[in-house]
Order: sequence, then structure tokens, then C-alpha cells
Amino acid sequence: MERLFRAFWYLTVLIVFFGLMYSFASLPELVQYLEGQASISSDLYFYVTLGVIALSNFALYVLAQKFTTEDTDLTLTNKLQSWLYALNSSLNLFYFVALMFVMMHNSSEKWNFELLGYGLYISIGIVFLCVLSLPVLMFTGKGGED
Repeated sequence: MERLFRAFWYLTVLIVFFGLMYSFASLPELVQYLEGQASISSDLYFYVTLGVIALSNFALYVLAQKFTTEDTDLTLTNKLQSWLYALNSSLNLFYFVALMFVMMHNSSEKWNFELLGYGLYISIGIVFLCVLSLPVLMFTGKGGED
């Protein structure tokens, strides 16, 4: 199961970085991040966003690698490693939707924000669901055995 979560995490890393490049290419010189109140340069927006994405992915990846063991019978470490990859994947999906939202907000075109708003709520819900699943994962199983 851990390999499946790791493969999905790799896919979401590619998706979020291609989304970052796509959104950066379409941003104006000044990027609004608050409705009509504050703006920053597109270069600063790109580097800050790249730093946040890279830092969160690296930190959670390093934590997941700390739980790597040679013994496949250690279900708790496998569960924690899979959970960290799932959390990382859900955060990457949230980052992607947020990047698309900022891109659409700063675009001169007219967009229907309703569907993207639902996407934001769904991605936040997935992150919360993943966070709340940790205690359930920790306390399931029969004494460390599946």
C-alpha cells in the first residue's frame, strides 16, 4: 500500500510543479493575493510559492523516510509512512487548486469561480480528512498485526 501512496505522491509533485509553471506564465507583473488590498511582484510570488511547496514536500518526505524499515512486518511504521505520503499528496492537491485560483483571480479574463471554490473546499476537506485519519490508523489493527 505504501508504494501506491508514494507513486501518487510523485504524481502530485509533478502536477503541482507544472501547475506552478503554468500559473506563473500567465500572471501579470503584480499579483494580487488579497482582494484589492495587497499585491507582490510575480517573481516574488513564484519564489515564495516554490519555497513553500518544496519545503513541505521535502520535510514530509524526510519524515516518511525515517520510517523506512527492512522488516515488512512492522505495520505501524508502514502505516505512518503511507499516511505521510497521503498527507503530502493531499497538500499538493490543495497547492495546485490554490495556484489555479490565484491565476484565475489575476487574469483579465472572466472566470466562473464557483467550481474552483468547490475545488478549494474539497481539497481542504481532503487535507483535514487525511489529518483526522491518523488516530484511526494508529488504533486499528490487532496488537500490531493485520
